Amino acid sequence: MIVPMMRHLISQPIYLVVSNYLSVMNMTAHHPVGSFDFHACKGKEWKLILKEWLNLLKLMKNPKSFYLSLFLKEVLQNRLIEEDDPEIQSRVLDCLLNWKDDYFLPYAKHLRNLISYELTREELTTWSLSRESKMVEECHRAYLVPLVIRLLMPKVRKLRGLASRKKASICLRKAILSFIAGLDITELPLFFALLINPLQIVEKTDGPANLFWTLPIGCTSEFQASSLLEYFTLDNIASLSWKKKYGFLHVIEDIVGVFDELHIRPFLDLL
Repeated sequence: MIVPMMRHLISQPIYLVVSNYLSVMNMTAHHPVGSFDFHACKGKEWKLILKEWLNLLKLMKNPKSFYLSLFLKEVLQNRLIEEDDPEIQSRVLDCLLNWKDDYFLPYAKHLRNLISYELTREELTTWSLSRESKMVEECHRAYLVPLVIRLLMPKVRKLRGLASRKKASICLRKAILSFIAGLDITELPLFFALLINPLQIVEKTDGPANLFWTLPIGCTSEFQASSLLEYFTLDNIASLSWKKKYGFLHVIEDIVGVFDELHIRPFLDLL
């Protein structure tokens, strides 16, 4: 049913294709990237449809000429790249690479390896985002670093399900945190903002919610001055499931164990 529908859509004008795609995301161009509905955008059926849409977008050439091209790109790199499904992440990356941006293309292999559970560990030991390593062009950092942070967040937040894999997942998470700890302090606010996002204690219509989607590199002071802390009320914390509470605490424990004082101090209030 889905495949014939996609064959029909690919023959449609691009503005109709993009509009239909945004409707799948429960979004419109008149709302910010963070306006999607967490509860509507999940489940096996939604993921299956999303994968087909991503396949369709990947086949379309010259996305810079698309209707709502920039908005569509923001959805891909600021929302969908964070999905906890490596297959979705891989397809999102394929779509983004069609834009042929100079700040992504040279690092395509590194990004693919970070998506793969089988290759992530090796990639973390051979590639580095630290300025000292000079493996990333300075002019590319502002675009590449946020993408890498978003791409790695699912592996930081969530351990793989089977008990036999949990020990390996914990080791992988610590390796990822060591990799992220190589970033400058001014590049870390997005990481800590995204760490809080799954708790869903900040209303998506509130100003602080924009930090999850629009926080640029170099704005540590803006992050500290934000009003995120006011959402950590007793009622909000009590409403969280035990699974979320313990999951969040375990991540914080690993961060404290891996990050040095210099990298943690600006964000201590949230930990």
